[in-house]
Amino acid sequence: MNKVLDSLKVSVTPRTKLLNVSDIHLAAKQTVASRIVEDELSNKIESISAESPAVIVLNGDIFELWAGKEPSVDKALRAHSKLSKALHNFSIAKDHRVVFIVGNHDGSLAWDESAQSTLAAKFSADVCLSLEVAISTKKGTRSIYFEHGHMLDKENSTDDPRDPNSKSLGQYIVQEIMPMIMQVQGDILKGLNHLQERDKYGKFAISKLFYKDLLARIVKLVIAILSISLIEVLLATYINNSLGYDRTAFNGYLLSIVTIGVLNFIILVLVVIVLFKGLARRANSLPKTNSSENLNKISESKAREITKKSTVVGFITGHTHQAQLSKLEDGFYANSGCGVEQVEEASSRFKMPKPFISRNNLNWIEVDLNGEGLEVSLFERSTDNKGLNFAENLFSIKPKLNIDSHLIKTISIKY
Repeated sequence: MNKVLDSLKVSVTPRTKLLNVSDIHLAAKQTVASRIVEDELSNKIESISAESPAVIVLNGDIFELWAGKEPSVDKALRAHSKLSKALHNFSIAKDHRVVFIVGNHDGSLAWDESAQSTLAAKFSADVCLSLEVAISTKKGTRSIYFEHGHMLDKENSTDDPRDPNSKSLGQYIVQEIMPMIMQVQGDILKGLNHLQERDKYGKFAISKLFYKDLLARIVKLVIAILSISLIEVLLATYINNSLGYDRTAFNGYLLSIVTIGVLNFIILVLVVIVLFKGLARRANSLPKTNSSENLNKISESKAREITKKSTVVGFITGHTHQAQLSKLEDGFYANSGCGVEQVEEASSRFKMPKPFISRNNLNWIEVDLNGEGLEVSLFERSTDNKGLNFAENLFSIKPKLNIDSHLIKTISIKY
């Protein structure tokens, strides 16, 4: 069994490669997103030379242990056997190492001896709460620090990560609140649990209610009004022709019907505007939480603080599902993003409410060490889930997707 350390220190030599991924949330059943993760990461791991020193850092929330029936590490690995095999083959090569850092969704790794034993047996893996990779250089030791990042988030931090009874507000929301909301609202708020920016819950609800509920009701009302008006016109025409009424009088009657129809339509539009504004006010009254961007700023602030030490060159986290790579005054900060379905706000046409689109995003960080310094690279692959209805497709302006693996950014750091 691996003992879970507060901080594990791994010493490496120059020419070592580091591969860092987080927040892929592998569960007992494959999803579209997890299949993409499995294929991409398996190929990436298999491409790492068995002759070169390398460390794979799995930086928290690798497993989804907050959801599903009796979730477990073993079930998740069996469901993603290709990735498990790639990790195993990597781990048996000389100077290769696999490290799992405990996240919040797989927080039970900190106390579950069975899960720890599984990871040790399959990958000779270490499990820890945080990691220091110490690099031997001509100028002395330089370090890169890793942690998942949830302990910097007050909604997801716990008093004692090794206590199974110490639960965060975030865990309560995911396990208790979200299922109740989804059960009550059904398909209308589908995707709420995958929302990328948590401070947009209100906007998401407004958008989905507008496009999936309110807009559908409007269309039905318009069709009903037009149908009634058409029936009235046809009926009036039939009566006029059958009974031979005066045509001038009939034209006046027809004009009255059209006028009433127009007035009904105007009233309908005004009612919709009032309803929509009321809905917007309710959404704006919802309490806001920290967005992913703000949480990244908290982690970046810590990175600036610790890289002021001459021996520390970088700090890497995950948790927010928001990938980032930034060069700082004294080093770098990186967030490895995620490998899950993400729902995010898109731009809209004609000043309509902004639709929310679903994408499968995968990010990872690669660090290549050399005798003079290091190179840090952020990669991305994203695909569209195509889950929008006709109205959402009509009014949305979709962002560009990196369907194939794509290098987003690279920075170089000198020791």
